[in-house]
This record gives sequence, structure tokens and C-alpha cells, in this order.
Amino acid sequence: MLIPLVARIQAETCVRHDEYASWAAAVARLRAACQGPAGVEIERLPSFLDDVPHDQRREALVDLICEHLKQSWRRSAGRHVEDYLPILNASIQRGGAIPLAPAEIIEEEFVARYGAPFGDAPDIAEFRRRFGDRDDAISLMARRVRGDGRFVVLRRAGIGAEADVWEAFDRETRALVALKAPRHDWTTESESWERLAGEARLTSGLDHPGIVNVRSFHVEGEAPVYAMRLVEGDSYLGAIRDHHEAATNGGRDGAHASLWRLLSGLAYAGGAMQYAHARGVVHGDLTPANILITTTGEAAIIDWGSARKLGSAAANVGRGLGADRVAKALPDANGKPSTPRGITGTPEYMAPEQLCGSVDARTDIFGLGAVIYAVLTGNGPYARDGGRHPYDWHRDVRDARFERPRRCNPMAPKSLEAVCLRAMAREPQRRFETMADLAAAIRRCLPDSARPNVGSFGYRTWRRLFGRE
Repeated sequence: MLIPLVARIQAETCVRHDEYASWAAAVARLRAACQGPAGVEIERLPSFLDDVPHDQRREALVDLICEHLKQSWRRSAGRHVEDYLPILNASIQRGGAIPLAPAEIIEEEFVARYGAPFGDAPDIAEFRRRFGDRDDAISLMARRVRGDGRFVVLRRAGIGAEADVWEAFDRETRALVALKAPRHDWTTESESWERLAGEARLTSGLDHPGIVNVRSFHVEGEAPVYAMRLVEGDSYLGAIRDHHEAATNGGRDGAHASLWRLLSGLAYAGGAMQYAHARGVVHGDLTPANILITTTGEAAIIDWGSARKLGSAAANVGRGLGADRVAKALPDANGKPSTPRGITGTPEYMAPEQLCGSVDARTDIFGLGAVIYAVLTGNGPYARDGGRHPYDWHRDVRDARFERPRRCNPMAPKSLEAVCLRAMAREPQRRFETMADLAAAIRRCLPDSARPNVGSFGYRTWRRLFGRE
């Protein structure tokens, strides 16, 4: 009886999962059609509902209108809510009212006109004039305005343990930015508040294309909100997964190309970290999730919440773009080094000394080596199984005990394994002396075809900073 029961449960689960598949497919078809040379006329929108169940069509039509409206602004043929009223009225006459649909569409127009290249960044006052009695729609738009009115939130770009990252429009610079805001009540979380403020304080002076730094800092009520440069790209976490899936599926040439691309990006990240170290700032949590690979193939380091400033070089921090404005908005740190905060970092990529709360530039060298390990093997050096006791993990980190990369993946190049193992040496003094040395070692492992173009901005910056290849 167990097998038929399991089969029935699985079948019912599949039905539930696929319940809205035709709805989603209709939106996808519309999106593809809108990107064609002719676009899609508003009158054709109901035709995309042919395969959608009748009881879903009214709500699906709202999604279709929102998608069409968004695409229209991307095509510089911006539509307004009023343009869709005829097909909305026809739908109401056939099947009754659409709950809250107008509010959703009004909000979508507001967002589309901020996010699109051809948007005109309207004020909420315009929508009050047009839809004065629609408090529900006005409230949806008002919730998107952050930072004392400076930013308009467009979409969620990332989720962290303590904060969310949103893509937003900066009304002052008229550019898209990444906006980081807390996920919970910060009024009783002084340590978390200081961590976010510390990230802003330390990174505001790091003006390097490989570092996603804080450009402006704001306080809403008692909660911090700050804006950063928006980077288009995927995290190394996803890129590493895609690379190993391609290798598993037999795409050897493609796997080699993606390997060199990933490693070239990490060499660039090493240059960015050398820049930070020269200014007395260590990241303290270099992981695949905290490094982005951009659409141009370069790397950008994010999430400096575990960063610390060390030694006399810290005096150089805070002299970059936007640093003065950020400093004015932050509590006075009196130029003192960061207070020890105990253990910080991600367990799967942690250096042994982090267990004692000790972090310096060599900790970041270990972290970047651990990311190389993940590129070569598909997993972090201390990837934990569900059945492992926390003490076992603690012992492995303390002793830097992990499988050699080529034992996990015999196809990993020996030269890269050697670089990885040196960077991840248990004793900090046995690692590469500087991030510049690690970056140079990575580059020496790359074939000539995978080395950066000498005309690229990132490569010119790297050579200007460190004077060598």
C-alpha cells in the first residue's frame, strides 16, 4: 500500500506545482513577443489567455497588463494605466470585478517609469492627481520611497541574514543603485546596527571597480539604509554551479572556458583586495556568495559586513568617492580600529585563525584560496553534511583539514591546486605574502587566451596599482 500512496501524493504534488503553469507561460510568451520588432498591441493581450483556465483569467490578465506596461517603457513607447481600461472593463463585464487589480497596475506604471532606460521618474503627486481616490494604490507606491524620499525601490536583488538588497532609483544622481536595508527591528540590535554602519564607514573610501562600496548612508527612524553601486552579474555561487554542471554534462570545451573565466575574475578580485589591504581594510568573509562575476567578466566583491580596519594603514580609509557624505551620516568612530567582535565569517570558507576572532590580510588570502577550491571542486573546503557534529567541523577548520582538490576532482589542474593549497595553508606565514602575489600566481596558471585584454579597464587599473602582470 505504501508505493501507491507515495505515487498518489507525488501526482497530487505535481498537479499543485503545475496549477499556474499555463498562466506563467502566457506571461513568458507575451514577454518574448514584446521584445520582437513589432511589439504587441494592447488589443491582443486577451489572446494570450487562451490556454489559461477560466477561473484564473482575470488575475492573469492583470499580470499580462503589468508585463506589457513594463515592456512598453523599455521600448520607449511608454503606456499608461488609462490605455488598458478598455480591456479591463471588458473583462469586468464578462466575469465580475478584479480585486485590487487597478492598484497593482497603477503601481506597475510607477515602477516601470523609474526602472526603464526611457522612464521619466514621475512623482507620486502625478498619480494623486490621476487617481486621487485610490489610497490603496498610493500607499503601494509610497512604500517604495526610501531614504527620506531619495530612492525608489524597484525590485529585490538579494536576501541576507540581516538585510535585504534592493535595486532602486536614486533621484539625486538619476541612476540605478543597490539599496541595503535591515530585515528586522534594529532598535534593539545595537551590534547589528554597528555592523551595518561599520560596513558603510569602511567601504565608503574604497574607490575601486572591483569593490562594491557604500555611496550614501541614511537613517529611517532608527534603522540604517545605504546605497551602493549596482553591479549586473551573477554570484560565484551560481557561476561555480553552472560550471560544474557543464563539466558533468560533457561540455569539455565550454567547461575549460568557464574555468578560465572564473579564475581570471578571481585574479581581478585579488587585485581589488590588495587595494583594500593597502588601505588597512580586510574583508573577513570572502566566499563565492560574496563575489560577483560581472557581465564583462570581471569580479566585484560585496557584503563587507564582517570587514575590519587594521593598523596605521587604516588612516588612508575614507578618502574616496562619497566618503565625506557617508562619514557625516555615521556615528563618530574617532578613527579607532574596529572593536573585536568574536568569530565572524562563513563556516565553509573560514580560516583557522578566525575561530579565535583573529583576522588580518592573510585571512582574506585564505578566503580567496577557499573560493579557488570551490571553483576546482564544486564545494567549499568544509562543506558540512547533515550528520556531522559541529565539533568535527570546528576541528577541521582549526587544523585546516580538507581534501586536496584533485582528490575531489582529478581533472583539476595541478598548478591551480598548488596555488590553492598555498593560499589555504594552516599557518598564515606559509601563505602568499600579499593578495597581489596570489593574483599573479593565478594569472600564471591561465592560458594566454584567457588572460585579460591589456586594453580592458580592469586590467589597466590592476597594472597601474601594482605595476606588473
